[in-house]
Amino acid sequence: MKTPAQGNTSRILVVDDDATVRFLAREALEGHGYVVEEAPGADEAITAFRESHPSMVLMDVLMPGRDGFSACSELRMASGGETVPIILMTGLEDVDSINKAYEVGATDFISKPFNAVLLAHRVRYILRASAWLQRLSRSESVLAHAQRLASIGNWELDVTSNQMQGSTEFFRILGLGPQPVGFQREVFLELVHPDDRDTVIRAIAASGEGLPLTLDHRICRVDGEERCVHFQGQLDVDVLRREGRIFGTIQDITDRKTAEKRIQFLACHDSLTLLPNVALFRDRLAQAIRTAQRHKEFLAVMFLDLDRFKRINDSLGHAFGDALLKEVATRLNSVVRGADTARLPMQDDGAESAQVGRLGGDEFAVLLTRIKYAEDAAKVAERILKAVAQPIKIHGREVFTTASIGISLYPSDCQDMEALLKSADTAMYEAKASGKNNYRYYSKATNKLALERLAMESSLHKAIERREFLLYYQPRVNLVTGKGLGLEALLRWRHPELGLLEPATFAQAAQDSGLLRRIDTWGLQEACSQIRAWESGVANLTSVGINLSNQFFHQESFVSLVASMLGQTQVSPDKIELELTEAVVMNDIAECVTKVRSLMDMGVICTMDDFGTGYSSFGHLRDLPFSKLKIDGSFIRDLTTCPRAQAIVKSFIALAHGLDLRVVAEGVETSQQLKYLKSHGCDEAQGYWISRPLSAASVAELLKKPFDLDEHLKHREASVEALDPVEMGVS
Repeated sequence: MKTPAQGNTSRILVVDDDATVRFLAREALEGHGYVVEEAPGADEAITAFRESHPSMVLMDVLMPGRDGFSACSELRMASGGETVPIILMTGLEDVDSINKAYEVGATDFISKPFNAVLLAHRVRYILRASAWLQRLSRSESVLAHAQRLASIGNWELDVTSNQMQGSTEFFRILGLGPQPVGFQREVFLELVHPDDRDTVIRAIAASGEGLPLTLDHRICRVDGEERCVHFQGQLDVDVLRREGRIFGTIQDITDRKTAEKRIQFLACHDSLTLLPNVALFRDRLAQAIRTAQRHKEFLAVMFLDLDRFKRINDSLGHAFGDALLKEVATRLNSVVRGADTARLPMQDDGAESAQVGRLGGDEFAVLLTRIKYAEDAAKVAERILKAVAQPIKIHGREVFTTASIGISLYPSDCQDMEALLKSADTAMYEAKASGKNNYRYYSKATNKLALERLAMESSLHKAIERREFLLYYQPRVNLVTGKGLGLEALLRWRHPELGLLEPATFAQAAQDSGLLRRIDTWGLQEACSQIRAWESGVANLTSVGINLSNQFFHQESFVSLVASMLGQTQVSPDKIELELTEAVVMNDIAECVTKVRSLMDMGVICTMDDFGTGYSSFGHLRDLPFSKLKIDGSFIRDLTTCPRAQAIVKSFIALAHGLDLRVVAEGVETSQQLKYLKSHGCDEAQGYWISRPLSAASVAELLKKPFDLDEHLKHREASVEALDPVEMGVS
């Protein structure tokens, strides 16, 4: 046996049932310094492999018992057999045998009889290639491990075919399993967040033109998880092959982005309550002032300080005080930013209209934007006071605290940020001085007005419960026949302290408090019931006009509500005249047309009220199926003294008659106005000259006998001859 060459430790296992073949192989290989082991059959080869772990196996295919194909398959499954080179020796030169050799895992094959000199060279090159493959495999393993630790994957994109390939980590980041043959670029783009997709597409296209690709974007993994990645790439062009490939990396930076957001959040938020800190609150206030200035809007700043907090903090400890501040912050957010602020709309930039911040210690601030009235801030303040005053249980102990709140308004109190903050602070100390658990406006006049409006809204809620509303009825006469009497129902509030109030004094408060629809529903029901009572005893009542608010008319169930009331009260539909102002009509023309047609199909009369008051609806009149057009009293006031007013009224009458509409003039306060309207073809009129609004009982007396306009006016003129014009209602 020859001594192996110095330094060569490669061990070759030669497997063949022919001892001569084994001898020739040994001679050829040992002469080149290899250590050779022999095995006469497949079973012996497997045993020797497990014991000595050779660097290569040189094995015959055809042997007694198990053949080389079977032994090769088993060796591949043995420990360490995955990468060891296996060369099958065969005298079979058919293609099927060669294919089978590779199928069972053979590295290569040698035809028998072999050339001894060439065998050693063949073995050397196969061992060298195997060593390189193992090094490459180790490098790939190390790279894959490093990529996984750094969450970085590599990828490449064929610019021509759009075929994309990547490393294991690339696919793991995407939430996919390995893709041995890659996939089309569109598959990757489908995983890009929809809001980022166009940006990524443009970046890849630019990279294909030679520009560097680097951007952060989001991906939506197939498991539904959203991740943020850093995507890089650069074009490499093969001039000879005339093809380009973009090589790049993708790194999962979700944790880094989350940490950055957390750092940014903590930089501008209070670490205890997580509310905006002083810096962020001031920044938002500055933005809100600029927005309010640009859109001519109002905003309020509220300063809140807890009453007797120092006593609680000193007696129960700072940990208890911190827990109390966190609970107060939670309650503030719940009150200010919850459903109760529905009246406060969203800003243009999507930020909420109400913001809460902690200024330090036990001081908080609230920013309310786009408020409509000063009392809007007072309502929020009252809810805050109520929420803070509720018992707070901390560490098994129940404590009570209250707050003092100061309010300043932009632009009525101040027009710059520093002044607003200072004014709110000043008002807060006034609230403390007045007994705590209270709020104060910076302006005493504003404070008084806000309290009055709040009292009005509170009284409105009680008015519905106490049935303090009633209807008055103003007669409306037929100027053509002079016979029959129509009415307009007018809402009145019998206020227990302020007396009888007209809608002008409380309509806005009713609308803002959400009570207007309930009041209108009551008014329609009451009018229908009263008409039914009158119908049973009189025959000369033509119809009763009922005004409809925008909220009431545009509710989805309005038509069915009218039908239900008519059914309940058994009122003839033609006795009901629903009056819609131009503002209500123009709110939604299509909806108005549909509803009015449905009402008129029932037999209800529909009138356009306050015509000509600024909504320029002439172009829509032909499409609106009204029966009457009511001229606003502002045009009647100067009718006999102003030629322009006369021209407008005449044109309104002509326009209405041209559209087959009856014309009603309201606000008639002199006999001259009435005569002018009658002489120019106006169909109906109402106003103080004809009659003031009457109670239901007075109307009943009026309807007991047939109505005659001439007789009524003679009686009216005689009864007012000695009265002062103001008493008569003449402006």
